[in-house]
Amino acid sequence: MDRDPPRRSRLRHALDEGRFWGRAALAGARLSAAAPAGLLRGVSGLLTRRARRNPRATALRTRDREVTYGALNDAVNRGARFWDAQGVGAGAVIGLQVGNRVETIVHELALARVGAAAALLAPDLAESALNHALTVCGAVGLMGIGETPSDAWTGPYWPLEQVSAALEETSA
Repeated sequence: MDRDPPRRSRLRHALDEGRFWGRAALAGARLSAAAPAGLLRGVSGLLTRRARRNPRATALRTRDREVTYGALNDAVNRGARFWDAQGVGAGAVIGLQVGNRVETIVHELALARVGAAAALLAPDLAESALNHALTVCGAVGLMGIGETPSDAWTGPYWPLEQVSAALEETSA
């Protein structure tokens, strides 16, 4: 008895058709390019639905922090309003050089909600590698920890601490 070949999953089909780019490794950066921004908007929608169903369920857990779906969704909404107020919108790429933390996920999803993409950059990139990564991915802005990491970067820069403080003010 001959069996029909298994159906390809939607993701496998998209990969085969070249419609899904994934995250490209680039000079120490992980780039969420235009195609994955649509995927992240879908993830963002799933987050919203999950937050409505069970807002107290744990969405993220780190060594020292636990975030519920409701809190994560609220933070992503505040982040999306922040990026929208900064003029960041569809097609824009923002470099996120904030390391491996909850805020990275929040801002990656927030950027996706406004139609932008995030270039996730290692916090310890050398200045030349950082400038190269920002140039190659076409970043129009950069969010990082502390002061502007590079004298050569002339675009907008948002320190994570100031952005987090502004988001906390809007939640109160």
